[in-house]
Amino acid sequence: MHYEDQAPPPWRLAADRPWYPHLALFIRDACRLEPPQWELYPPNLESELPDLRGLLDESMRSTANRQWSSWWGKIIDFSARLGLVLEPQESAAIVQAMAQATDQFLARVTSSATEASSEAAESMRLITMEAKIWFHRISGDVSDRPENRSSHPIVVDWNLVSSIASDVLQRLNPLSQTITVGIIQLDVVGSWAEVHDAGVLLGSKDFFQNEDKVRPILTEAFLRAATSPIFHAPTSLNIPNTKAVKPKSQLGSPLAIGPVGTATLVLKEVLKFEDGFELHLRLEGDALPSEMNEIIDDSRSRLAPNQEGRIDIFDGLQLEAQFHDGGNERTSGTIETPRFNDGRGDLISNRFFRPPNDPRDIWLWISPLPPLGEVRLNAVWPNYGITNASVSFNVR
Repeated sequence: MHYEDQAPPPWRLAADRPWYPHLALFIRDACRLEPPQWELYPPNLESELPDLRGLLDESMRSTANRQWSSWWGKIIDFSARLGLVLEPQESAAIVQAMAQATDQFLARVTSSATEASSEAAESMRLITMEAKIWFHRISGDVSDRPENRSSHPIVVDWNLVSSIASDVLQRLNPLSQTITVGIIQLDVVGSWAEVHDAGVLLGSKDFFQNEDKVRPILTEAFLRAATSPIFHAPTSLNIPNTKAVKPKSQLGSPLAIGPVGTATLVLKEVLKFEDGFELHLRLEGDALPSEMNEIIDDSRSRLAPNQEGRIDIFDGLQLEAQFHDGGNERTSGTIETPRFNDGRGDLISNRFFRPPNDPRDIWLWISPLPPLGEVRLNAVWPNYGITNASVSFNVR
């Protein structure tokens, strides 16, 4: 904190290098996950990591890919707001919420395993332990609970921060409240930075060492902090745990999208979760086109997602999800199958797999969850004469 003539400063800086975002990035990188691509996600961690991809079976990996984005969003939002509160009870509530969100992610991945749950639980325990060992090594810390560490080494030029704060305050009218700006350092490669809505700057070590890059973005963080509502965390935060409960489909019955030869492309299920929804599509009927039967009979159609050599009967199918949010239409952009993990458009879309990995099935994850009302799914499959087909369903 900065003081002048012993008077309280008009600004306060809270800097941290927190455990939970690094845990999420470690699991993403060490397990070689492929969550939906989005420019706001940090790049890979900068240090050498163990290769832990073998600890997740196909179903666990698919669930982790689908759930990681939601987990990351919660962790970053809580981490950004942690430095903005002053009361110990508020800080404890936020840390507890981060732990709960993490436990929920790990439990969802564990419960999706195709093998014995005890083996899956042990795999997740080993992954978390490896993450703690890695974080301790790069931090010079020996604590068994990195989430409880009271201080972290931060690379930041305090004189630069003070200069930026003075410049920003001169632009603003006299303030009745002290501005609190947060800095979160993430140990990722390259020069990367992003400003959270609450006025918290997330950045890499290389970014914070470059004054020319820091000055304009930290200025933006100060300006956002000055105009953001004051954040007061509740004394307790609850995150609903839906780890092992499969919700009931939003559809009364399957919806036919269009014919594929004498078979039919069908929307079978719409499963609503707290942070998004799953779409289950399937090719129904025994008489598939001959080229599809050849693919289904080929063992390569049952290879793991994105595995080299995999072939797919849905090649060429394009899908798009749309709904209205506050009068504005939001769209997933074109989901080209068998493409995976696409972050284009206003929504995040991610193709994933559920056991038994039937080549006739498509599972898609769409996030965020739309408001109650109608959602439209558009389909184009020129190879089989489907042009501008669509079905609609209501989210209840």
